[in-house]
Amino acid sequence: MSEKRYANIMLLGRTGVGKSSFINYLIGKEVSRVGTGMPVTQGFDVYQYDNISGIPLQIFDSKGLEVMDYERIKKDIFDFVGKRCGSEDVHEWIHSIFYCVNAGGSRIEPEEIEFIKKLSGKISQTLHIILTHCKKDADGERKSKELADCISSQLNDRDIKVYFVNSVRTETRVAEFEPFGREEILDQIFELLWSDIAHKVAASYAKELHRGIQESCRKIFYAFDDISGSVNVISLLSDYMSDSDFGVEQMERLENDIEQLEGELKEKYQAQIRPLVDFCNGYGRSMGYEIEIYDPFDFISDDFLDIDFDEVFSRSKIGRLMDDLEENENLWGIIKGIGGILTIKSKVKDLFSHLKNEIRKHIPRVEKIEEDVYLAFMDGFHNPY
Repeated sequence: MSEKRYANIMLLGRTGVGKSSFINYLIGKEVSRVGTGMPVTQGFDVYQYDNISGIPLQIFDSKGLEVMDYERIKKDIFDFVGKRCGSEDVHEWIHSIFYCVNAGGSRIEPEEIEFIKKLSGKISQTLHIILTHCKKDADGERKSKELADCISSQLNDRDIKVYFVNSVRTETRVAEFEPFGREEILDQIFELLWSDIAHKVAASYAKELHRGIQESCRKIFYAFDDISGSVNVISLLSDYMSDSDFGVEQMERLENDIEQLEGELKEKYQAQIRPLVDFCNGYGRSMGYEIEIYDPFDFISDDFLDIDFDEVFSRSKIGRLMDDLEENENLWGIIKGIGGILTIKSKVKDLFSHLKNEIRKHIPRVEKIEEDVYLAFMDGFHNPY
């Protein structure tokens, strides 16, 4: 394989939908396979072109999804795409994936919708749609639009793009149809590439950070359980009555763990996206685009884990008991009995349960993390001219 860096796109779809014709139309001429006329890997042909609208493209054309061999072909695609997109080398990723559908058929099969959803979920990346064999007359445009709306509604992905293409000149008894659709794809391909990359990185980062935060919280929750099970309640009450900060040591530990986790992930992902930014900028400036972003990960708001522990304490059952103790010192004699101590211990457990719930409420959802990181990526993508 050449050492030259390419933007990698993939074409998927059933046999006969027009993937090969689209490749020739997109590039503007017949192109040769890499590997002396042989497929580069099982089930895929790879085409390279050094300059398509300013971008060097490497196009992976998959074997058509056949009904008779559907499960094996699907597995080959999942394995190949999963391996490429799971690589530490971002230049190995499949940066954008298009699923081709013949608009002349006016439908997409349920198993195709299922395939698109599963592959998209596996690699955390949107699969876009190319409708081939579109006709530019009133009836053809209506049918293509209806099919596009049907596909979009079934996939339920707000980021999906649907492109209308006719790759070869065709004639009927009543009309001639010239090729169209290439310019729209080429006009958007650079932004589309960056958007797909941003989604993939954001999803991966969000899952890893969220998983790490949850693990850090679990460690603290175990510590809370140990404390609530063995706490010297008289000492606890005395500390609280003297305005000692309750649980501060554990919370500082949690904050330090999360801060360390964020730092490690930022370093990892910054190293990952730098070559992509440099690669994209190397070709994007010729088209009037530039990416100015190396650190899109400063997104967690300053109030994350900014919990008012005094309020948590006061709203808990033991907090209310403390208020009673301040007003009625005779209660001290009651709690020094065995029954009183057991009662206090149960209230301490209630306090920690309340505190754990407060922490859980402050943990950002993985979807929110992903959205914020994606928006930060796209904020760095702009036209500087």
